[in-house]
Amino acid sequence: MKKLILFVCIAFAIWSNCRHETAVGPQGRPIELAVNWVGSVEVGLRLKKLGVTEPLRLSVQRDTTQVFSGTVTVAETTLVDTGLLPMQTYHYQALLSGDKEVSKVLTVTTMDTTSHEFSWEMIELGNFGGFFKDVAAISENDVWAVGFLPVQPMSTVDANNAAHWDGQSWTLHRILFPTFCGSSGQTGAPAEAVFAFSSDDVWFTNGGTFVQWDGSRFNRICMERGFLRGGILKLWGTSSENIFGVGHSGEIIQFDGTEWKRMESGTNIDLWDIWGLSADNIWAVGHCGFLRFCEDHNGEGVLLHYDGARWQTKASTTIPIEPPPPNMLTGALKAVWSSQQTLYVPAGSGIYRESLRFGTGRLEPWQQIAIPVGFTFGMHGLADNDVVVVGDAGSILHWNGASWRHYPFFDASLPQTVWSVSMATNGEVFAVGTRDGKAIIYHGRR
Repeated sequence: MKKLILFVCIAFAIWSNCRHETAVGPQGRPIELAVNWVGSVEVGLRLKKLGVTEPLRLSVQRDTTQVFSGTVTVAETTLVDTGLLPMQTYHYQALLSGDKEVSKVLTVTTMDTTSHEFSWEMIELGNFGGFFKDVAAISENDVWAVGFLPVQPMSTVDANNAAHWDGQSWTLHRILFPTFCGSSGQTGAPAEAVFAFSSDDVWFTNGGTFVQWDGSRFNRICMERGFLRGGILKLWGTSSENIFGVGHSGEIIQFDGTEWKRMESGTNIDLWDIWGLSADNIWAVGHCGFLRFCEDHNGEGVLLHYDGARWQTKASTTIPIEPPPPNMLTGALKAVWSSQQTLYVPAGSGIYRESLRFGTGRLEPWQQIAIPVGFTFGMHGLADNDVVVVGDAGSILHWNGASWRHYPFFDASLPQTVWSVSMATNGEVFAVGTRDGKAIIYHGRR
């Protein structure tokens, strides 16, 4: 049975610069009806009063079906119409009591669904254990995974820390990171994160220093000793002249092509992930209390946004003493990703979202995804109907626009974690982590 979920919000300035299209009624019509987001089985609509302050008793129709009826007292209202069919065209219109038209007809076509049918290959690299922490798929034939792969038993010095996929095989690499500026020292320490702009512009960090691959060699990018207050855990950027890193103790740094600078985050919480759509529309998430104790912040989480000028806190979480309200953001914040129209933040066993067209300024609960143990560590997608989430206990899940598919790598008898995931433009999936003390890559094709 189709149903409509109603979220009401007072109008105020949104914190996204994403472009949007609206269906503005002619002069004299007091309601503007516009698309907030479009999925495969649901549509988000924005209902805005134009020059009207008094309450309006109205209804919204989808074709010949009434999907909402009530009194609108606030300036803006978000309507979510669910239970729709993929690749179908629907027509929406707002009507006053007595069937008087008060908005222009809005035509919306839902997205198609994508296939869940992946064939999976599990690749174990290295002969003496190890782990992978991050992965970047430039294409299905050009993928970098980073972590720690010792070449001798119990060795912490003599080890590889990266692997590259060329479409045929994986090749191990030992990337030598600089110790600090002015020093000839170098270290093959475990690699923490990788971010790729192209095949000849790939950036790596061991959490404290940086290396760039230019297609033929690894170039060391030095950093002054004592510059960082916390190790870097994740990278994102728009170009080699605009790279951001986030990490422990609220650390955020930016590289302008010449030098690194620290940015004020406003938090001491460990920042685990960063994602953006442009240089002035970037998000970071963090959480304390997992793998590392955070003084005064244990169990707390945070969502930050950067508007090109400064970072601001957009949401925060704590561990509730009692069961939280249904719309309260709870759980560890370890990953963030966005399409062009929607921001997604996994939190524990659920995912929250926010429209980037007409955002209310707060996240709303969206889906329960049943991560077995409760931690989500990575999320990446190609569109709102093609998203992969990874996490605890070997969990890999795919959202196709209408449903979730959980793939059979979960094994409670084995210590295993999938730390990161990246989708190539052709839809192939590369997820990395550790399984029973060994470095693992999961490669999905469809």
